[in-house]
Amino acid sequence: MTCGLLPAVAWGQLQLGTGQVAGLYRQHCAVCHGRELQGGLGGSLIEPRDGERTDAELAAWIRDGRPETGMPAFKDNLKEPEIRALVIFIREMRQRAQQAEAPAPDGALYLVLNSPDRVVRLAPAE
Repeated sequence: MTCGLLPAVAWGQLQLGTGQVAGLYRQHCAVCHGRELQGGLGGSLIEPRDGERTDAELAAWIRDGRPETGMPAFKDNLKEPEIRALVIFIREMRQRAQQAEAPAPDGALYLVLNSPDRVVRLAPAE
């Protein structure tokens, strides 16, 4: 039975590089969570939420909503592979944000501009 699930999960993961997941995020999430996942009407998705520990919990929040916070359920608008792809997208964006904030090995200060290949050195090491 797991064989039937694998193609759906793989399909969601393969969409990451195509921009389709970013489009899903913009269409369904950005209005509340911000274009850069920084927060707005809804909380920041860059910072992990209290109580959220697993990908399954994050997927459940997307699928079933969080009525206590005003977050709607998306189970009628998104398929399971799309929800899984959004979870992966959020995790990757969190990781990028954490890497951007991490001190550089040489002690200098750097700024990452929208992608890891656009890095600007702001200040030399002391």
